[in-house]
Amino acid sequence: MNEKRRKKLVPEAVKDFLSQRMQNPANIVVAAVGIGHDQLLRVVDKALGWLPTTASNKGTVDMAAQYTGGEARLDGDGLAQIAVACEAVSWSDPDLIPVAVLNTLLGGGGSFSAGGPGKGMYSRLYTSVLNQHPWVQSCTGFNHCYTDSVQNPDRLPELAEIICEEISKMGQVTRTELARAKNQTKASVFMNLESGTVTCEDLGRQILTAGQYVEPATLYTAIEKVTEKDVFRVAARLLRSRPTVVLYGEMYGAPSYEQISEAAGMKALQSGTA
Repeated sequence: MNEKRRKKLVPEAVKDFLSQRMQNPANIVVAAVGIGHDQLLRVVDKALGWLPTTASNKGTVDMAAQYTGGEARLDGDGLAQIAVACEAVSWSDPDLIPVAVLNTLLGGGGSFSAGGPGKGMYSRLYTSVLNQHPWVQSCTGFNHCYTDSVQNPDRLPELAEIICEEISKMGQVTRTELARAKNQTKASVFMNLESGTVTCEDLGRQILTAGQYVEPATLYTAIEKVTEKDVFRVAARLLRSRPTVVLYGEMYGAPSYEQISEAAGMKALQSGTA
C-alpha cells in the first residue's frame, strides 16, 4: 500500500466500508457444520437479527473485472522475485476442474518442501526447477495460474528463462503425470473434509463465489474425467492471454516484457502462429 492510500485509511473509511459491505444481507453467507438447521437459525437470529431484512445495493458496482495483463517492476534489496501470470478461469467456467488439475501437476514449493497434496518431490516445478537448479529457493504454481520464484538477483535472467520454459511446456503432460495430479487433487479435496473448519469455510466460499455448493463426490467425478487433451486445451487457453509480469528486487539483466512473453510461448499463441 502506497503512502497516499495509507493516509486515506482512517476510522471513518473503515466504518463506511463495514456499513456498505458487512451489514448488507446480500454480502453475507452463514455456513456451519455439525449443527442442526433449527439450532443454526436461532444462533444466526441472535447474532445477526439486527440486520435489515432487505438487501441494499449501496456502494456496490455491478461490473465484471477486466483482465489486461502488463508488467510492474519494483526495485528492492535482497532476493529477486518474479511472477508470470495468465488470465485464468472463473468459478463457473467448465474448465475450472482441468485448470485445478493442471495447477496440481505444476505444484512446486520451497527448497525444503517434503510433500503434501499438490507439491513435493513429484510435481513438475519441483522436479524440473527446484531439483535441477539448487539456487532457486522457491518456485510454486498457484491455483490462479501464476508462477512465483525467489532467487539471488544476479541470476534473474536465467530464472526468468527457466520459468518461461516451464510455462511453455505446461500443456505437455504424460499419462503418469496426469494420473498423479488427479489423485493429488482428489486427495486434497477429501483430506480437507477431515477439518470441520475448512469444510465450513469452503461451504461459505462456494456459496459466495458460485452461488451453489458442489458436493465432494461431484468434484471427484469431474476430476476423474480430466484427460491429457483437456490439460493441453486449458494450457493453450491460458497462454493466449496477454501475460502479467511482476518483478521485485534487483533488476540487473532482467529480460523485457516482450522477451518473457515470447519465451513463455504466449506471443505465438496470441498471433495465431502456434
